[in-house]
Amino acid sequence: ISSIVIIHTLYLFNQTSSFLVFQVLSFLSIILLLFINVGFFLFDDKLSKYTDMKVENSILSQQLKHYEALRAAKEEQINFFNREKHNLKNQLLSIRAFALKADSSAIINFINSLLKDPDFGLTPFSVCENLIFDAIISSKVNVAKNNKIKYTWDIDVPHCLPFNDTDLCVLLGNAIENSLEACLNAKSTNKFVHIAAHYKQNCLYMHIENTYTHQLVKSGRKFFSTKRTSRLHGYGLPSIQHVVNKYDGVLLTETKNNLFELKIILYPT
Repeated sequence: ISSIVIIHTLYLFNQTSSFLVFQVLSFLSIILLLFINVGFFLFDDKLSKYTDMKVENSILSQQLKHYEALRAAKEEQINFFNREKHNLKNQLLSIRAFALKADSSAIINFINSLLKDPDFGLTPFSVCENLIFDAIISSKVNVAKNNKIKYTWDIDVPHCLPFNDTDLCVLLGNAIENSLEACLNAKSTNKFVHIAAHYKQNCLYMHIENTYTHQLVKSGRKFFSTKRTSRLHGYGLPSIQHVVNKYDGVLLTETKNNLFELKIILYPT
């Protein structure tokens, strides 16, 4: 705008003045101002492009740092599980060696040392005739009692089920641990976990309920761990889902009024 005003003023002086030199100077000034304006326009255009590029580079740099943090967390996770897998292999080798020598007391002592609590899982009563269900469900009785959690069950399964014992351990163990952990974090006086399991018409039906008060982290149908070290946790439901998929079963989760429900159906292969 200032350039237009100057050019207009010089044009008026040029029209009123009769001096040739002034007319030439006015013309040159007008041309110079035009070049200056074009130069400023080009400079501003390049400066704008440079600024846009700098902002884009800053965003890319932040994304790169984020991906690097994810990669580092993933690598830490892989190293963690590799260590645990290696340790578990050696522990199983030791247990097998004791078993081959029929040294049951050594096996029990070794397992107690791994559990760190010799009384963990030992209860004076039996939950049901199925060894897997009996061992895992009864092992959590003291945990629930010590944390004032109402812990109940309704189990009707036979001594032998047409499913892999390891799969049943993964299924039941993760389900109960997730339920108890939700109750441990709950800010409520009415905390409970109820486990129902029935084997009918060659199908295993499981229904586990628990209270919770914390904010659930969910994406689509998937729930994620809310622990501070979530990168090393959050594998309970995926592990359960893996077992359910193995038997072409059904896994349903429902949340309502601070009540979490896990429903499972397994079909024999």
